[in-house]
Amino acid sequence: MKYQTQDFKNIKARKMPVWVKISAVLIFTALLVWGVVLVRSKLLKNAKDMGMYLAQSYAWEEENRIETYSMLLSMCSEYTNSEIDENATADEISLLLKDYSEKVEAAYESAIIDPYAVINGKIVAANPWEGDESYDYRSTEWYQKALSYNGEVIYTNIYKDVITGKNMVTLAVKLHGANNVLAFDIIIENFTKHENSVAISDKFCYMLYGADDKIIYSTNYGVSHSHDGKFADDIVKKIRSGQMIPHDSTIVDPEGFSRTVYYYEMSNGWLAVITVPASRILQDGWNDVIVGLAMLCVLVIGGIIIFMIRSYLVNQNVKYTIDTLKLLGDSYYEIYRLNYITGVYKAIKVPDDIKQHDTEDYKQLVEVIKSKIDEDYASQFENDFSIENIRELISNGVFELQREYKRKFNDKYKWISAQMIYKRDIQKNQVVICFKEIDNKKNMS
Repeated sequence: MKYQTQDFKNIKARKMPVWVKISAVLIFTALLVWGVVLVRSKLLKNAKDMGMYLAQSYAWEEENRIETYSMLLSMCSEYTNSEIDENATADEISLLLKDYSEKVEAAYESAIIDPYAVINGKIVAANPWEGDESYDYRSTEWYQKALSYNGEVIYTNIYKDVITGKNMVTLAVKLHGANNVLAFDIIIENFTKHENSVAISDKFCYMLYGADDKIIYSTNYGVSHSHDGKFADDIVKKIRSGQMIPHDSTIVDPEGFSRTVYYYEMSNGWLAVITVPASRILQDGWNDVIVGLAMLCVLVIGGIIIFMIRSYLVNQNVKYTIDTLKLLGDSYYEIYRLNYITGVYKAIKVPDDIKQHDTEDYKQLVEVIKSKIDEDYASQFENDFSIENIRELISNGVFELQREYKRKFNDKYKWISAQMIYKRDIQKNQVVICFKEIDNKKNMS
């Protein structure tokens, strides 16, 4: 016991060399700094991942709107093309556009579109405006792009309307005939609304850029500099040059504060951008690190809420689309979607006298419909709409077919119009076969 006590005293009496103490302090400091750097890097990386997801969520919302407007324009173009093919007058087309605009307004409970068209070199509008005869549409971006894209829906860059002074964007698509084009004008303040968006910071800012890198729209929470032209230009330049790719990259705003930048480029070239003060993510001291971690929790919650909001908006858009399709599809009594390679079809809308035939074989369907056609037209119908003829038409670059026949309805024959429509942007190898009754129109002509 005495030996152990003495040995203990000897050990206590030994002094630790200064260099060991200094080394221990340096090592501890290095480990602490390294730990803080790791935490900081992890916080920034996680914040970057979540911020980019939030920007993507906002972009998805914008793309949902773009798809909705494109769908409305495409449907309107189908009706307008039908009128053009039937040599309708300018007044008749104007009436069609006005009727379409009113139906869309009723479905969406808002006047969201203003349709007009260039038909045979003249402006035909749902709501004619003064001076449209002298309007130089040939030099406009929407007209030139629509002709060059030949059947694809195009969007112009943002511009200021000379009449209303409001920022606008125009959608357009080429129609049948020589240099005919259909267009919609959309007011940006109606196009880009984020009423249910979540502000992830009291200094949070969302900005939307067009394909020309000009700012279209911004939503600010406690900041005013998003409207600063130079700052907005600096952000998009740094994004395009790749300077904002590193997770620790920041940009200095006009107030002198560093801001993190999150972004997502949409399929049409538009850019959704979110900026948040870096101080909201990283601040000095351990308490501030905890605050930073709390910010990440807020980002996660915000991301979940954004996802829920986006799902709600998607469901609303689907409902609007279905309602609109129901509204506009009433003119067709029979609609099918056919895979002309496999010969299998899906029924979209079927009349009562066809419903009893339960089959997905298109050749059998042709026989069933043929049995309803007047015998003077039955062979013609069978040849026109046989799967072999459809394949040949598409292989030869003929993407639309329209024929008229007499069909039996409740022991009475009436004129019908049968159409085959093929679009490249529809599912591969698919065409739409649709029928509408035109007896009154045919008898009046």
